Amino acid sequence: MYDLDCPELSPRQREIGELIIQGKSNKEIAMKLDITEQTVKNHISTMFLKLNVSSRLAMGIELIKRGIVPIPGDIRFTAIQLAKSEMTRAVNKFLDQVENIVL
Repeated sequence: MYDLDCPELSPRQREIGELIIQGKSNKEIAMKLDITEQTVKNHISTMFLKLNVSSRLAMGIELIKRGIVPIPGDIRFTAIQLAKSEMTRAVNKFLDQVENIVL
């Protein structure tokens, strides 16, 4: 099991964390790092476990709070980007569920 008080993130996970804090989607992260979107998802799942969080927003906060990634220059913009990203993800998940019920 992971030491939740002091998680060790790989250099790649730190890169992904910085891009998440910038509000990038999994697809954008995959393209930027030249990896598959599934690989990004796998890294994010592992990061959720290591940081004991369940959302990208909570992960971004933990990464900054623990000093794992640097605080972005425009923290207000970053917070808005993370919130938009979470909201978009939640709305899409809801719409998928509704679509499955209707079909």
